[in-house]
Amino acid sequence: MRLRWLTIVFVGVGLLTACTQPEPTATTPPSGARPDVTDAAPPTATATPTSEPTPAPLMPSSGVVLFGRVNAGSTSDSLRTVDSSTGRLHDIPLETSFYALVMVPLLPEVGQAIVFNTYTSPSYARSVKRPSTVDDQLFIVRRWSSGSTDIEEFALESLEPVLGTAALHYGKAVLGDTAYRYTYPTYDNFVGWRGQLEFIREPLGEGQPTRTTVRDVRSYLSDPYFPFALLSVGENLYGVVKPTEKEPSIVILRVDPSTGEPTEDVTFTVRGFGDYARGSWEWVVDNGFVYWVATRDEGSDSLAEIWWHELEAPRQLQSASFSLPPGATGIVAFDVDDEYMVLDLLWTDRDRSDLILFELNTQRMDIVNIGLALRDVQIIQLGE
Repeated sequence: MRLRWLTIVFVGVGLLTACTQPEPTATTPPSGARPDVTDAAPPTATATPTSEPTPAPLMPSSGVVLFGRVNAGSTSDSLRTVDSSTGRLHDIPLETSFYALVMVPLLPEVGQAIVFNTYTSPSYARSVKRPSTVDDQLFIVRRWSSGSTDIEEFALESLEPVLGTAALHYGKAVLGDTAYRYTYPTYDNFVGWRGQLEFIREPLGEGQPTRTTVRDVRSYLSDPYFPFALLSVGENLYGVVKPTEKEPSIVILRVDPSTGEPTEDVTFTVRGFGDYARGSWEWVVDNGFVYWVATRDEGSDSLAEIWWHELEAPRQLQSASFSLPPGATGIVAFDVDDEYMVLDLLWTDRDRSDLILFELNTQRMDIVNIGLALRDVQIIQLGE
């Protein structure tokens, strides 16, 4: 799966700068035939239609594709634009302050990278855009240095923005037509802790949110679970508590959607928690499963461990492990869709950008090189 040279293609309205228009096609008038002059009306001139090539679909109908962010100034390959009506490619100059969000076909083979969104981050308005995939939906999340966040949904077929309400649900636990979240007490350097833990139910349509106080400050600080991540699967709300040195257990909570009160659903104790590298036990959710990734040293090797648990049908925590390739010292980020997991690695060689593709069903691990340094990598399995 190694690719030495990569062409990056641009799509989308507003990205096609300096695109050459197609040259006109010369037509030859028919010969030998004369118009019927017996009709009183003058003959009408008709243009001979010219055929235009049909653009190839941007997204393959099946296989596995990756999404990620690339710094255009860090790649030696030229970026290219494409005219969606003619398919003509044009080089564009590289700029160090230029960032691109790309889609890269990965399976059954590495394909041409397609740029579907770009941005800059000037010093007066710093921001970062990242792709995010949630159950076969594609979003772009832009976080500004001011603390605000913009979320936009993109259609997988066209890689164009979608007008709708899906972006309003992003990052929220949603059951039916209601979104659920907590607000937490805050700490002030002058007055200390203030506020209270509240459970908020927000109608996605019309209506006002309702608030329920779950904990006062003292109860909140002594609670072993809060704060935790709230998520929705099926018709239930769940909370996921990461293990810590003080409480080295993975805890799955079931949350009452009317009160916000959590109750312990299942607990998995992490043995030898202190042996795992810092940054371990990050998690993602896909199709009702929660996945964790952790790394630790085993002799001279670095070992990656993958754990997963089905929320709606609780059973024993499942796991798999493999040795990281030589030169890899840790895992920066990962994502899961269906049976595939992609992992972005931290390498001792900063110029190396290989990824790991892990197949959960067969527990096969492959090192893949897509030809560019892809960050904030996300994965979607198509055709399922």
